[in-house]
Amino acid sequence: MMLAAQLERPLSQRWSRRQAVGKVVVPSLNRAPHLRKVAMMAAKVMTANVDTFTAAVAELQKAPAPHYIVFTSDNDPTTGKPWCPDCVRAVPAIHAAAARSPGTLLEVTVGPRTAWRGNPSHPFRLDPQLKLTGIPTLLAWGPSGATRRLGPELEACSSPAEVEKLLSFSAFFG
Repeated sequence: MMLAAQLERPLSQRWSRRQAVGKVVVPSLNRAPHLRKVAMMAAKVMTANVDTFTAAVAELQKAPAPHYIVFTSDNDPTTGKPWCPDCVRAVPAIHAAAARSPGTLLEVTVGPRTAWRGNPSHPFRLDPQLKLTGIPTLLAWGPSGATRRLGPELEACSSPAEVEKLLSFSAFFG
């Protein structure tokens, strides 16, 4: 039924929450209902680190699809914030985009700065399915490994707004 036709009906005969499939009736102060689409939420956000990565990917495969993995830095113990400035800019925007999409996001930390920076033998750099060159890196993950990747593109973004534009333009989350 068209919105205009609904608004012409008495309040008692307008859409109920059950009738508004995919929409939520939000009453305003004057009690006239306004409709807005409900954002789809990521079914689950999981976390892992270098030691738990393999087990976490196995669990990710069992979780609702589509599957995404974002690699980020650990928090710096002195500041309590991620030591990687690119991650500080990108990861919140990635979380926001994932929250508007169905599926499951796995956030994986690469370890402290000393374990990642300048370490060509880091396990995520050597893993043939990952071959990480930098963080943050965002992967779409299928049964046989990564199917899409954003890495240097995320590092090049100079603000969270640029990250949001990149994610939107690339349609990474669908």
